Amino acid sequence: MAEFLITRCGGKFSERARLVLCLFFVFALFPAWAGEVVLDSLRHDAEELRTVEVKADRRRWNNRTVAAQTLTAGDLDSQGITDLADALRRMAGTNIRDYGGVGGMKTLSVRSMGATHTGVVYDGLSVTDCESGQIDLSRFSLEQVDRLSLVVGDNADIFVPARTLASAATLYLSSDAPVLSGRNYRLETRFSAGSFGYVNPRVKWEQRLGGDWSLRLQGDFLRADNRYPFTLVNHSLVTREKRTNNTVRNGMGEVNVYYRPASATRFQGKLYYYDSYKQLPGQVVYYNPVNHESQRFRNVFGQVHYRTGWACGLSWQVNAKGNHSETHYRDEGPQYPGRVKKDVYRQQEYYVSTSLLYTPLRFLSFSLSSDYAYAQLSSSVIDTRRPMRHSMLESLAAKYSRGAFTATATLLASYYRNDAREGHASRDAHRYSPSVALAWHPAHGWFSLRASYKDIFRMPTFTDNYYTRMGNRDLLPEKARQFNVGATFTLARPLRVLREMELQADAYYNKVTDKIVAMPMNMFYWSMVNVGRVNIAGTDVKAALGLRLTGWLRAELNANYTYQYAVNVTTPGSRYYKDQIAYTPRHSGGGSVALLTPWVNVSMHGTAMSERYSTNENMDISRIAPHHELGLAVYRDFRWRGLGGSLRADVVNLTDEQYDIVRLYPMPGRSWKITLKLDI
Repeated sequence: MAEFLITRCGGKFSERARLVLCLFFVFALFPAWAGEVVLDSLRHDAEELRTVEVKADRRRWNNRTVAAQTLTAGDLDSQGITDLADALRRMAGTNIRDYGGVGGMKTLSVRSMGATHTGVVYDGLSVTDCESGQIDLSRFSLEQVDRLSLVVGDNADIFVPARTLASAATLYLSSDAPVLSGRNYRLETRFSAGSFGYVNPRVKWEQRLGGDWSLRLQGDFLRADNRYPFTLVNHSLVTREKRTNNTVRNGMGEVNVYYRPASATRFQGKLYYYDSYKQLPGQVVYYNPVNHESQRFRNVFGQVHYRTGWACGLSWQVNAKGNHSETHYRDEGPQYPGRVKKDVYRQQEYYVSTSLLYTPLRFLSFSLSSDYAYAQLSSSVIDTRRPMRHSMLESLAAKYSRGAFTATATLLASYYRNDAREGHASRDAHRYSPSVALAWHPAHGWFSLRASYKDIFRMPTFTDNYYTRMGNRDLLPEKARQFNVGATFTLARPLRVLREMELQADAYYNKVTDKIVAMPMNMFYWSMVNVGRVNIAGTDVKAALGLRLTGWLRAELNANYTYQYAVNVTTPGSRYYKDQIAYTPRHSGGGSVALLTPWVNVSMHGTAMSERYSTNENMDISRIAPHHELGLAVYRDFRWRGLGGSLRADVVNLTDEQYDIVRLYPMPGRSWKITLKLDI
């Protein structure tokens, strides 16, 4: 096949290019020679480098071909979004597990699949945690990215690393190369301060390095004591308490180098460091607010991305990443030897990926991707010494797009080999995961239909396999099948008042089998087992309107609604059969109304969800009451003595609503934040 592609390109390859191409196919077929796996996966929409066209056009296109939602920097301002968790609450089908306060742990579950089924991709490469499988989103700020997208199933782009296809849903955090507009440098500073000791300075420096090279340096520091008041209800006794042991200090630094010539070649290198110290307040226990737990987390990684293409319809990309993270947990108490308990977790991962895209005809393209990752964990609290995992994933994807019809098909082959320095390692696993997507979108573009199916699974995490007295080495992968049908309506041409309109609706059915749950073996011993089965049916709806009310007054309206029927069907005939699964509301949604003028912009926004339960057994004792939250943002852009900038004021939880997202972890009441940004 390599020789065929070389011939197809008119023999324009040097001997070095021939060698690279042949090595690619050797690497791509390696897992097959290893005896287990060969092929891999799909994603929709991949026509080479349309990256320059991205923003509005690509967002609209993705919304029509797959179940995708995108927010740009402009959307964040007009919708009054305050942080990444707030941005995700404005997307249909999401459920944020929030433990309260600025910098508190936040994880994302999409369509009731669970946080371990949600992948996070930062500037093209996956963010991973082999220990728990859940990514804490509080470590990312909105200022780090220019665009965030949430895709359910496979993306519209088939030219991606195989690993990005290995999740039921994926959150993409993307930053663009610097646009200096004839300048040699750009400095942006931002300072935020607010309630409960919140302080957040941030700086970003962009520099032209000469030729087609540019540099971006950015860093920030966040500090908050999070000593916010809350109401404690103990039957008829109601008292006002304050959250304690809740201080957060985070620091982040990042270096990015970009190469953007006029050709199709693209290069980006990233070096990232994050350091976080958090006191852990724990659950609210009646009249015993004392807690001495804390956690220190450090993460450093470096990643590179290189991509190029030739006129013969052939494109090639390579990605590599090295990642190290460590977590230090500390608790003080008389129950521990020496009155202190210290747990340490250290993770290392090394990852490489290569992909080839071949477009023999304008309407037909094929992609082949091969990934390898090595991960290991060392910890003082697991009874297997230094477990390790070799992951090999390959994807084969095809896309046909002609006229109003688009079809994509993908096969993802995954092979996992587990080992350990000492002790019994968990079982190996391999599996083929197919997906297919169809879309019909007439040339006029005002209406489109889509349908998709994806079969995917997740491997047990190291915690599932090895955690002391709970881990189970014989766990099977947790499997999920996803079905989706949807439609998008857009305004064909602007009207006098109604300038823009988009309505997006999707209905879905998910079936999760071999769900990994903790089961009690006796009064003191629990074990992780494959017993869970969950059926999920739901609907996601999003609407956006743009109005020009007068010559100087515009309005933007956004709304989303989610219905989720996610029930536990593990044991037919049991008392709790078909109860709603833990922390999943039946109804949730949000929206915003923004008034935009030449002088000042105002955004009123809100989110709400119905009752939930903290366990899979829907009892009164585990019920979490429904809640809503309203907020207000006022902001203005300005220029002063040659400086550009903006000033913004936010009020969060305007009505001072008392509520929990995670049971017994109260959320903050009314708070405020002021942000000043200067662009030099």
